[in-house]
Amino acid sequence: MNDKEAGQYWNDNAEAWTTLARAGFDIYRDYLNTPAFFEILPTVKGLLGIDIGCGEGHNTRLLAQQGAQLKAVDISETFIKKANDAERDSPVGITYNIASATELPFENAYFDFVVGVSATKSSSFPILLQTHSVYQRCNAALQHRCTL
Repeated sequence: MNDKEAGQYWNDNAEAWTTLARAGFDIYRDYLNTPAFFEILPTVKGLLGIDIGCGEGHNTRLLAQQGAQLKAVDISETFIKKANDAERDSPVGITYNIASATELPFENAYFDFVVGVSATKSSSFPILLQTHSVYQRCNAALQHRCTL
C-alpha cells in the first residue's frame, strides 16, 4: 500500500471520523495525545508552521490559538473540506491543502516548525515504511535551526 491508497481509505472514512471525533468520541485524542503533545510543545507564537496529516483540523486550530501561523495538509479531500468548513465558520487564519506528506507543495526552508500529531499516530504500517522520505521532505521544508 502506498500513500495514495492509504489516503483513499482515510478519505472513505473521513466523514464518519469527523462526526465521531467532533462529538467527543475520540477520547485518546482529547484526553491523552493532544494534551501530551501541547505539554511538550515549545512556544510557537509568531512562528510559521505546517501540520502534516491534519485530518479535520482539530489540532491545527489549537496550534493557531497558541499564536502560530499555519498551513496544513492532508491526503484526504474530505478531511480538508471539513477543516476548511471549520475555518470558514470560525476563522483563525489557517490555509489547508490536499497533499501527501511525501510531496509537500511548499518550497524548501519555508517553515519554522513542522508537526504531524495525527499523521504519526494514525498511519498504517506500509505508510510508516515511507517515513524516511517524509522526514527528509519535512526537514527540507524547514528553515535552519527550526523544530521538527
